[in-house]
Amino acid sequence: MSGIEAGSVGWRAVDNDSEEATRYLELAARVLDVMKRKSIDSLRLRPGASVLDMGCGLGRDAERMLDAVGPAGRVVGIDASQDLIRQAIERTQATAPRLEFRVGNALALDFADNAFDACRIDRVLMHLEEPARAVAEMTRVTRPGGRVSVLDSDWYTLIIAGGDVAVAQAVSHQVACVSIHQGDIGRRLVELMMDAGCDDVAVDVEPLVLRDLGTANDMMYIRRFLEAAIVGGTIARDAGEAWWEAVRELDARGRFFASVTSMICTGTVR
Repeated sequence: MSGIEAGSVGWRAVDNDSEEATRYLELAARVLDVMKRKSIDSLRLRPGASVLDMGCGLGRDAERMLDAVGPAGRVVGIDASQDLIRQAIERTQATAPRLEFRVGNALALDFADNAFDACRIDRVLMHLEEPARAVAEMTRVTRPGGRVSVLDSDWYTLIIAGGDVAVAQAVSHQVACVSIHQGDIGRRLVELMMDAGCDDVAVDVEPLVLRDLGTANDMMYIRRFLEAAIVGGTIARDAGEAWWEAVRELDARGRFFASVTSMICTGTVR
């Protein structure tokens, strides 16, 4: 297993497999469109506002926010990946040259206190070693009264239908406890944001439901995580392969189902 398919370790070294990361981010932009829109809407952006998008990837969410803040507004996107930032700049320079993209560290933002009216982060905290530090940085660079929004998943809620339930639970455990660094981050967002100095903290719970194995595997890397659990000794090879065949058979009959719960947590900086 390599690249982002390895979970948090792969995402923290995303430039080692930026082609796969690009493919994944383009798919996620489509599959998670409703959640992303809600996350952005929760910032209550107005014309002329300034906003920071942490972990901006290819910059598609930044484009959407630029529409909201209008010609007088400012949108800055940062990402740890040099290659993703390069792609974001190349992709938008002709159509949205006012967008600003730069390589940055979510744990040590290179911006002054109160530099932005709003800040958001999308499915990044789960991969960080110090998510509380990243949320504290978000509130530091957002002015008092400004809005902060976090979108992330709780991987302990991962459900995969079909086959032996014990094997399915072992795969879910592999994802939540081994491969994703902060598998329970979704349920911790309220505490993290309040500790970082946010008031009026609200949570919108959004289930991601996938009804075909192909999309689920592309979004969640189910087969890769199954293999990791087999290699790690959590699941016996024969039991794992039997489970995978049962899941494939369920999908072939149009009865596949997988889901994971995501949280959109929003607050006002005090």
